[in-house]
Amino acid sequence: MRRAAPSHSFPPVSPGFTLFELIVTLAVMSVVLALVGPALVLRHPSENELFANLVSDSRRAATRRAQALRLDLDNEGTWTLSSGPAGNPSIVESGHMSVAGGAARVRISPLGICMSEGEESFSIDPLTCVVSPARAP
Repeated sequence: MRRAAPSHSFPPVSPGFTLFELIVTLAVMSVVLALVGPALVLRHPSENELFANLVSDSRRAATRRAQALRLDLDNEGTWTLSSGPAGNPSIVESGHMSVAGGAARVRISPLGICMSEGEESFSIDPLTCVVSPARAP
């Protein structure tokens, strides 16, 4: 006697990816993202942003010390934060900015009021010390 053929049949196998292929693809993509990702996310601050951060830090120092300070920046990017009279200043801190933008001098009161001295290529809001590029006349 013959047996009857089974009534169920398996569907045809569709082409697809194996688990191993998916894992290898994810590993390659993660290595590429790890190498390229920081270049896409990190950016270099502009000259104005560096100077604005320097003024903000100097303002914070003046209010913490409750002392009038003067921030001097030369054409090469070297800056000095000092206190005391102009003839005999006491240097509080100094450093060098990676971007040389131009000479600037800012006086900061113990209350955090900023006043720029001279003709600079920027303007400073006296109450908030927010630095913005100067407008053309």
